[in-house]
Amino acid sequence: MNARLTSVALGLSLLALAEPGLALNRCVDAQGKVSYSDLPCPSNAQGGSITVKPASGEAATVRRNAVGDMPASVRRAAANQPDTVSGQRARIAAIEEAMRDVERKMNADRDATVTQIDKLYRELGDRNRIADLTPEAAQASQAVTFSHIQNLQRAAGERMRAYQEQLRQLQDEKRRLEAR
Repeated sequence: MNARLTSVALGLSLLALAEPGLALNRCVDAQGKVSYSDLPCPSNAQGGSITVKPASGEAATVRRNAVGDMPASVRRAAANQPDTVSGQRARIAAIEEAMRDVERKMNADRDATVTQIDKLYRELGDRNRIADLTPEAAQASQAVTFSHIQNLQRAAGERMRAYQEQLRQLQDEKRRLEAR
């Protein structure tokens, strides 16, 4: 009986923490044990989805504010996961996937920038390209190319700092969730 009360108390705690639009299931197994989960009921259990009222009060405000400060990809993942152990694992997994996505974008951006800059340096070394130009025009062309390279490097540096900030925010959120 004590285990059953614990299960009911846990279920009610989950209900209090859940937000609207989240799938929460009440399952009753063959022995009559009631459990609550964000996963569908196992095949050997009866039950189904239940409606949960929105959380209210100070705790709900704190949670909504914390979720509002996260990057968009993490906010979407957090909004779709209840405050259960499996929901927390799902949020951490979503954060890790968002981190991998930022790293992929950062690497692709860096590779594209390196390719552009390499092309410009090859053009600078191409004597045939400037052979028909006057010395002044060749010098001006080289100056424009150097300026373009500097602009590419500056813009890439700014994008890399933005990617690093996104990664830092995601890492901070992951650490916060893992500490709970």
